[in-house]
Amino acid sequence: MKGVTVITHPLVQSNLTRLRDQCPVPPEIRCVLHEVATLVIYEATRTFATEPVTVRTPITNLRIFTAAIATRLDERGFIVPGLGEAGDRLFGVNN
Repeated sequence: MKGVTVITHPLVQSNLTRLRDQCPVPPEIRCVLHEVATLVIYEATRTFATEPVTVRTPITNLRIFTAAIATRLDERGFIVPGLGEAGDRLFGVNN
């Protein structure tokens, strides 16, 4: 259809599957619809023009807790190894 963009992002498609299920209860439906709307607006605004702005960030004394600190990046600039890969490993996604 002209003027219609179908969002094929896997998270959108997965959530649509959840909505089609006969079992979801209203609180789950609201949550899933919120997730779909959020993802769709990201896609719909992807090409919006932006411009750099200068901001003043307040600096405070914060205590930071972490399980690890990355010591290097791979050739793509990704943290190696990193918790960002945990989901991929959990669901068997290969690069």
